[in-house]
Amino acid sequence: MKLAVLLLGTALAASASVIADQSALNGNSFDITDYRLADDFTPSATANLSQVRFWYQAQEQTDLTSVSYAVYADSGGAPGALLDSGTVAGPATGYDDASGLFTADFAVSPLLVSAGTSYWLELHAGTSLTDTSGLTISWAATADNATAIALQNLALATPDTPVGVAGFDQYSFVLGVSDVPEPSTAPMLAAILLGAAPAFRRRAMQLVLTRRRKK
Repeated sequence: MKLAVLLLGTALAASASVIADQSALNGNSFDITDYRLADDFTPSATANLSQVRFWYQAQEQTDLTSVSYAVYADSGGAPGALLDSGTVAGPATGYDDASGLFTADFAVSPLLVSAGTSYWLELHAGTSLTDTSGLTISWAATADNATAIALQNLALATPDTPVGVAGFDQYSFVLGVSDVPEPSTAPMLAAILLGAAPAFRRRAMQLVLTRRRKK
């Protein structure tokens, strides 16, 4: 029984890891209060995306009171089908001494993403993807890389226009995930538990008989 419980706990426990990391900040940023902005990412492993961190510029750390997000499938190098979206009130914020920027961390509903497949992440400061009522928050840019150029839309529609300015083509984020167990794990554990059941019943009966003899 101890072996079965140990294996079950090991298989079901979520192990946090990083599946995408764009944290090489370059000092630039893009307004995500008045406009919409999305950047692409390609997971390094198949897993459940569940955490987002990004860096931002603002007058005060507390200026970011709500953040809305969306994750899209890729469609020809642009956001395609919407896979998940939501709004987080009061994301956990902090200050990054190394960059002089603020950080925001928040959880999302676990979303299964596949290794080697492109997706898009949109972040917007506000209670929806089109809310412009808050204080200005600017998503910090990162060093240009070989992935698709970030897309923006100044009219608050789905991001569709390449930023196309050196130093502003990619944006900061680190995506955290929960690992997905191997498909064969659950049946294996079920077999172990079912196979062990008769032994547990025999052991329980022995304990009952032993107690009766002692009386």
